[in-house]
Amino acid sequence: AGLFPLSEDIPAGSVGRGVLPAVYLALEHINSDTRVPRKYTLHMATNDTRCDMAVATRTFFDMMAASQTK
Repeated sequence: AGLFPLSEDIPAGSVGRGVLPAVYLALEHINSDTRVPRKYTLHMATNDTRCDMAVATRTFFDMMAASQTK
């Protein structure tokens, strides 16, 4: 799960949007690393926390309840 402040109407949103490309690059590097068993591929579901702990907590639990894979 990727929980980031992404909203354009809050100042912290620029931080989340700035970090996101690095996170996707890291996933790409991990998934292309031959030392990682091929039967595993990392994916990330991205969600906007709006830099609000209540929103982040609710989103986290919603994602965990809905997820088919862990």
